[in-house]
Amino acid sequence: MRNPLRILSIEDDPKDSKLIQDLLETEDIVCEVTRVDTQAALLTSLEQGGIDLILADYTLPSFDGISALKLAMTACPEVPFIFVSGTLGEEVAIEALKIGATDYVLKTRLSRLVPSVVRALREAGERAERKQADEKLRRSEAYLTEAQRLSQTGSFGCNLSTGEMFWSEETFRIYGYDPSTQPAVERVLQRVHPEDKPLVQEQIDRASRDGKGCHVECRLLLPDDSVKHVRIVAHASKNESGITEFIGAVMDVTAAKQAEGKLRRSEAYLAEAQKLSRTGSFGWDVATGEIYWSRETFRIFEYEPAGNVTIEQIVQRTHPEDRLAVQQLIERVSRERTAFDVEHRLLMPDGSAKYLRVVGHPSRNERGSFEFVGAVTDITESKRAEEALRLSESYLAEAQRITHTGSWVWEVEGRDAVHLSEEWYRIYGFDPAEGVPGYEKRLQRVHPEDRAGWQEAIERAIREESDYEMEYRILLPGGVVKYIRVVGHPGLDSSGEVLQFVGSSTDITESKRAEEALRRSEQRWETAFENSAIGMMMRDCSDRFIASNSVFQKMLGYTESELSQLSNEDVTYDEDRRANLELIRELLEGRRQHFQIEKRYRRKDGSLLWVRNNVALIPGIGEAAPFLFAVVEDITQRKQEESARRYSEERYRIVVETASDAVVSIDESSTILFVNPATSRIFGYDASELIGQPLTTLMPDYMRELHEAGFKRYLDTAERHINW
Repeated sequence: MRNPLRILSIEDDPKDSKLIQDLLETEDIVCEVTRVDTQAALLTSLEQGGIDLILADYTLPSFDGISALKLAMTACPEVPFIFVSGTLGEEVAIEALKIGATDYVLKTRLSRLVPSVVRALREAGERAERKQADEKLRRSEAYLTEAQRLSQTGSFGCNLSTGEMFWSEETFRIYGYDPSTQPAVERVLQRVHPEDKPLVQEQIDRASRDGKGCHVECRLLLPDDSVKHVRIVAHASKNESGITEFIGAVMDVTAAKQAEGKLRRSEAYLAEAQKLSRTGSFGWDVATGEIYWSRETFRIFEYEPAGNVTIEQIVQRTHPEDRLAVQQLIERVSRERTAFDVEHRLLMPDGSAKYLRVVGHPSRNERGSFEFVGAVTDITESKRAEEALRLSESYLAEAQRITHTGSWVWEVEGRDAVHLSEEWYRIYGFDPAEGVPGYEKRLQRVHPEDRAGWQEAIERAIREESDYEMEYRILLPGGVVKYIRVVGHPGLDSSGEVLQFVGSSTDITESKRAEEALRRSEQRWETAFENSAIGMMMRDCSDRFIASNSVFQKMLGYTESELSQLSNEDVTYDEDRRANLELIRELLEGRRQHFQIEKRYRRKDGSLLWVRNNVALIPGIGEAAPFLFAVVEDITQRKQEESARRYSEERYRIVVETASDAVVSIDESSTILFVNPATSRIFGYDASELIGQPLTTLMPDYMRELHEAGFKRYLDTAERHINW
C-alpha cells in the first residue's frame, strides 16, 4: 500500500483545500492534506516537518503567499512549493519562481494542478537523488582526502633489555600522549584496546624472546573513548654495542579502515539510488560483445544477476511490436558508433509491459576498445501518467459540459482568441469546424442591451491590469437568450504588460430563471401573507413571534414590533396554555405534523378573543432554522352564538319537561322523535314505546287519514288548517 502524499495547504478556504484534495485523489494521488491559514500555524507545521508538498494561495487574511514561500524556503527548501491562486499576477509569479517556488497554477485552471504536482514531485525526487549522489560523492572524496591526511606513520625505537624507547612526534600524536611523556612499552599497552591487548602482548613477548621482528594490527582506545586502528611493523637489529633493539613504525590506518566500511556502504547506496530511481546502468564493448549490467538493470529486465548478458537476451525481452526497431537500432549504432536515445517496450514473463528509455554514449575504454556506456530507465509510471493526463483533459471537458462552463484565452492585441474550449463553442452557439470566431463575431453574440457594459468591463480590466467578473446576456441565432457569468484573469509579461486574459464563461440561464421564479414566488407569498383576510403569524421553536400580518396584529391590538418582544404564551389565556404547550411539544418532537386548537387570546386591552389556530412546523432549509406557522381565525362570534344557543336550548328543555300539556316532536315523515313526561302521563305510553313510531299511534282511527292528508298538504304548501 502506498504511503499517502503529505500536503501542507496554505489556504483560508477549507472548500478550496477539499476541492484540491478531491482533484488529486481523482487522479489516483492519495494524499493527506493539512490546512493552515495563519503564519503561526505555518511555522508550527514547518517545524514538525514530514511534508512532501506545499500548495499555497497567494492572498491570505493575515499574511501573503510570498511571506509563506520565504518561510518555507528557510525551513525546508527541498520541499516543492506550488502557488494555487486566483489572484497571482505574472510579475508576482516570476518573483515567486525566483525566490524558489516550483510552479504556480490558477484556480481557474485547476486542470494544470495534477501535472504540475506530478512534475514537481518528480523533479524533487530527481533533485533529492542528485543531492544524495552528490553528497555520497563528496563524502567519498572527503573520506579519501581524510584517509590520506590521517595515514601518517610514526617511527619508534626500542631497547628491550634496558626498556629505553624513542617515539617520533607523530607516534605521540597517534597514541594520544603529550610529547613530554616518557615513552615506554607499558604506555603502548595502556593504549591498546582491551580486546586486542592479549594479541599485542604475545607479539611483544615473542619478539623479545626470539629477537625477531613483528607485524601486527590492533586498535587503540584513547582517553576520550575514541578508537584508532593502527598497524605496527618492527624489525630487530643490533646496535654498535651489540645490543638487540627494535626499529619500526606505527601507522594510523583508522581512515583506511573507515574508508573500507564507507566504500561498502557507498556501493550499497548507489545500488539503492538506482533502485529508487528505477535507472540501471550498462556498458557494452562492441568489439567483444561483452555487456555489463548493474543490479538494477537486471531487475528492470527481470533476469537473474548471474552469467553473461547477450544481445539475444535483450531482443528476447523486447516487445514483439518494438523488436524489429530495436534490432535495427543495435545494428546502426554498432556500425556508426553514434549516441542513441530511444524508448521501447519490454514484454515480461507475466504478460505485462514495461516502457523503457535507453540512453547510450560512445567512448573508448582503457584498452582502447570502442564501447557504449549508458542508462536504462523504467518510465512505465510516467507513461501511465501521460495517459492519465489525457484522461484528465477528457474529464475536464466532460466536467465543463456538465457544469456548462467553457474556458478561453484571448490576446489583448487584436482581442483575438487563442483558446476556446469545446463547451465555450456550445454555449455561444459557434461551430468549431468554422474556425475561431474573431472579436467582432464574439461581440455580436452579446445582447445589444448589454454590449456597452461588456466592452467597458473588458477595457477597464486591460487598463487596470486586473481581474474582471461580470454577468450579461447573449443572443443566439433564432432569438434564444442566455445568461452568462464571465471571470477573467490577466497574464503579464516580464515587464508587467498585459499580454492576454484567461478565464471561463458559465451558462447561468437556469439559475437566473430559478432566481426569478423564486423572486416571484416570494413576492406572491408576501402579498398573500400581508393581504390575507385571515390572521397569519410565524413563531420560532422557542414560541416567540418572528412575523405576523396586519389581520393578526389587529386581532390582538399589538403592532408587529410589540409582538416581536412577546411569546405565544404571553398572549394566550391562562386556562388554555397547558393544552397549547403540549400540542407544540408533540409537534417539535415529531409526534405530529400539525394541529388545530380553539383557544382564547388576551388582547392588549385585556379583553379575550376566541380563535381557531391551525399550526404546522416548517422544517429548516440550509441555514434557515425551522419555525411554526399558524393560520388564526377569529371565532369569537361563533362562540357567543353557541353559548346563546345552549342557553336557549336549556330554557326550552326546562319548559317542555315541566309542562302539564303533552309536547311531541316529529320529523318530516311524522315519526316521533321526542315526547315530554306529560305525554306519557296523558297517553299512558312510556317514552321508549313512542319514539320511532308514527304520530298517528296517539290518534283514533277516524283521524289518522285526516292527519296524514293535512300533514302532506302542510309539507307541500306550508299551509295549516284549524281542524288539523
